Amino acid sequence: MAKSTATGIDGSVTFISGHAAKFSAFEFTEGQRLVDTTGFGDTHETFEGGIQFSSFRVDGVPQFNDAATSPGFGALSGTPAAMTLQFAAGCTVAFSGVIESISGSSTAVNDARLMFTGRGSGDITEAWDETGV
Repeated sequence: MAKSTATGIDGSVTFISGHAAKFSAFEFTEGQRLVDTTGFGDTHETFEGGIQFSSFRVDGVPQFNDAATSPGFGALSGTPAAMTLQFAAGCTVAFSGVIESISGSSTAVNDARLMFTGRGSGDITEAWDETGV
């Protein structure tokens, strides 16, 4: 069977209410803190996995003349809210996110850009059903 590859147009972002853009890129990171268990007399460092964490970045372009298109500058909330990042149909990562920062940029020769960064809060749900790809 031939292998398929997820392409950028297969992706999508379902983002935190009150913060909008025409999203065109995202990054998601999951990791874990490492607990140093190295002791005197060890010949090499040793570690154990600790608590997990996640972070995200989504960006896109501002939208106008449509309902609920504000980026939400000045409206940050510390309350986690639902997010879903889709790589392709049936291949998603869902979690509750808290926005850490919103930034915007504009140049004379390119589109204006909006970027949202933040952290996950709580568990992550991964769905990876490749039969729909």
